[in-house]
Amino acid sequence: MIFAWSIFDIVNNLVRGIILFELLLIDLKPFEAAIISSITASSLSYLSINLISQHIKIFSSSKERYKSMKIINSPLNIK
Repeated sequence: MIFAWSIFDIVNNLVRGIILFELLLIDLKPFEAAIISSITASSLSYLSINLISQHIKIFSSSKERYKSMKIINSPLNIK
């Protein structure tokens, strides 16, 4: 989970900085550029953390975890 939050922060900060810089270059007002870059960066950051959490299956059910671990000779073996 720490890995996912680290990716969240990296994506958020990089995207916000890049978009803010580009919007200021096209002569958008600073307040508007900050709002647009913040909303866009947050959206992409939440998308990235969602994709990562689905990939590493943080919120999967216990049955799925046991099936994926392929526990043999265990009383918790779920079929």
